[in-house]
Amino acid sequence: MRIDHEGAEFPYRQLANLLRAAIKSGRYPPGRRIPSVRALMRDTGMGGMTVQRAIHVLVEEGLLYTVPGPRYIRNGAEAVGSAPPYGWLGGWRGPLNRPPS
Repeated sequence: MRIDHEGAEFPYRQLANLLRAAIKSGRYPPGRRIPSVRALMRDTGMGGMTVQRAIHVLVEEGLLYTVPGPRYIRNGAEAVGSAPPYGWLGGWRGPLNRPPS
């Protein structure tokens, strides 16, 4: 993944755009994990907080949801907020792990 760290657009937004494009192209089908935060850090040269901020953008858009543990899963294409029910996940942790509203 190519990120322009000196570009006009914030790096986290560039990463969110790249991941969004990969999701919409079918690279990550519904229910499949996206690369881990560590893998994205390695591939982009970004810090962990920047990668998590990019992922948070996609969680807020309803493109990703989280499961217990450090995993982000591609949401179904049917509709925003179509993540499995809150109780099914056994509880969500942290501010990035809120069920879509």
